[in-house]
Amino acid sequence: EGTRALCAEADGHARAVYSRLQDRLRAHGRSELAFFAIDISILLFAVGLWWLLGLRLRRWRERAEAELARRIEAEEQLRRSQKMEALGQMAAGIGHDFKNVLGTILGYADLASRAAEQGRTDMASLRGIQAAAQQGMAVMGAMLTFSHDTRPEKRPVDLCALLTEATDLLRQTLQSSIAISTRSDVAADACWILGDSAQLQQVLLNLALNAGDAMPSGGTLSISLNASAFEAGSGAATEASTAVCLEVADT
Repeated sequence: EGTRALCAEADGHARAVYSRLQDRLRAHGRSELAFFAIDISILLFAVGLWWLLGLRLRRWRERAEAELARRIEAEEQLRRSQKMEALGQMAAGIGHDFKNVLGTILGYADLASRAAEQGRTDMASLRGIQAAAQQGMAVMGAMLTFSHDTRPEKRPVDLCALLTEATDLLRQTLQSSIAISTRSDVAADACWILGDSAQLQQVLLNLALNAGDAMPSGGTLSISLNASAFEAGSGAATEASTAVCLEVADT
């Protein structure tokens, strides 16, 4: 019943519009019909143009998304290749120092064995073995953390501890003619930031390895942590905040 009522109402409106249109055609002649045809043509042209523009926009968007995906993949491949290059350069220096660590362990083990043959326990040698083993584990642990291939993820990171780990790796990687100077003006409780530990360490190591290549005759690599103030927010909502600035410089 509701549908029939709506149809009857629509028919009434249609008949009224048709009647008014006939009256206007009779009053103004056929020129009105010509203008009406022109309006319909313009409307159809506008609809066709809008459809064509929408089609073009969809194609452009698909191309842009494909290009963006290609660039993201290229950047990811570049990041992995840079990490492997850095690992290759570190492996040479770490391998040499790790050999020294093993030599130290073997030396202390030999002293402990001789003491055991004499019926006594050489605690100093055993502590030396333990310290050398811990040093080797720390080096390999830092290297494994750096080489672990995971997606970037922001977590609380102790920047002071990360700087110490990176410095230990660099001392075993860079040539002995390059001095490493570290300085921190940031309190221990203010060193915590949000970031990706592996990527931050990669940034530090890449900068340091580039600095080593730029100083073939030796020099000084300086790494410093500073606290700097900045204004956060905009307009009337600005407030003073503190940031940690990590600076790498070389001679």
